[in-house]
Amino acid sequence: MTTTEGSAKQRIYWLDAAVLVKLVSQPGEEPGVDRVQSLIERSGRFQTTWVGVAVAYGMLKRRFASGGGQRLKSTDQETYHRRLYLLRRKIADGTVAVRADWLDREDLPVFNPLEVKDFAKHYEIDFLDALQIFEFRRGIDGAASGQLVPLLVSTDPRLIKAAEALDIEVWNPDQSDLME
Repeated sequence: MTTTEGSAKQRIYWLDAAVLVKLVSQPGEEPGVDRVQSLIERSGRFQTTWVGVAVAYGMLKRRFASGGGQRLKSTDQETYHRRLYLLRRKIADGTVAVRADWLDREDLPVFNPLEVKDFAKHYEIDFLDALQIFEFRRGIDGAASGQLVPLLVSTDPRLIKAAEALDIEVWNPDQSDLME
């Protein structure tokens, strides 16, 4: 919990695609997994974007695919399906809320794809990473008037650099423990 000007503010954590994958990985399997899972178990509100979920599903498929991504070995297929299920369960049980405003709400303007493309090119990130940052910023704007303090959780160095250039606070669980 963060205290600002005498009032308690709650941290809201925005998880990017790579962090969603760590959420359903085995402890110790890769850097940052233990930190991400500990954070989820401890406290807080967690959100991601619909783009983050789609990219995480693709990352999981690529991780367990063999033969150039064409076919999964049966043991890998079982692990792959288990992790897809675990991620879906974390979303369904409310552990991680998925913002799908861009898809669900007609009153919100669609991001200008040329603006997203130019942002992606400037920071040398792909279009979907840029779109995650745009969605995150929209979420920050919505949370700014309330008692929530947003923190982007990402392990992607380029996405982190782009977010920090916009004065978005970021934590990389591959690099350090979270200092509250």
